[in-house]
Amino acid sequence: MAKRKASKAKVSQPVKRAKASGRKRPPVDPATMFTDDGVFVDPIPRPPTQLANPLFLEQVTLGRWLDFVIPAEVEEAISSLADHISIRGSLRLFGDKPTASQVEQLRLALAISYKRGYYLAVLRYEEDLKHVPELASWHRSREKGGDKGRQTLTRRREERAREIRAKWAEMEANGEQPTNESVARAIGCGRSTVIRAFKSEPKR
Repeated sequence: MAKRKASKAKVSQPVKRAKASGRKRPPVDPATMFTDDGVFVDPIPRPPTQLANPLFLEQVTLGRWLDFVIPAEVEEAISSLADHISIRGSLRLFGDKPTASQVEQLRLALAISYKRGYYLAVLRYEEDLKHVPELASWHRSREKGGDKGRQTLTRRREERAREIRAKWAEMEANGEQPTNESVARAIGCGRSTVIRAFKSEPKR
């Protein structure tokens, strides 16, 4: 096991290099949890609802922060509607002989749009829905599911952090000089994710 002093130097390396490069992380708006250049920073707790903020809506209509999940019957309705409309819409968009790929891409886009519309409606009427007596059991099941989902998300973040640190060490072992940007490209994540991976490393 590495000594504490050596470990501390390794952990601080990505942040120091980011400062040395002259690229400072843009300030984060505490109301929306987005940096000035539009990069999303996962907030704890959830930011306030802002229906006029497209950056907020982009995230919340993915189901982020909402306790409500799409019921199975709604998922089926979304799939059925997307199938139906994609066939009709592809004729208008691509002519008399759309390819199977064109139809499928349109179907996926429609399904995503319908899901976003569902979450947008939930967001708009969230407070009202919380007080509907018929949904009491649904609320309870969602709370359990939310706890499980948060645990899964935490586990995934920890796994990603370990992957980032391993990639950094691998690049150094190969004689490279890794940076936040180069590791981010190699892993397929954001530069800020690389920095957080080292900040969150457990103390030894």
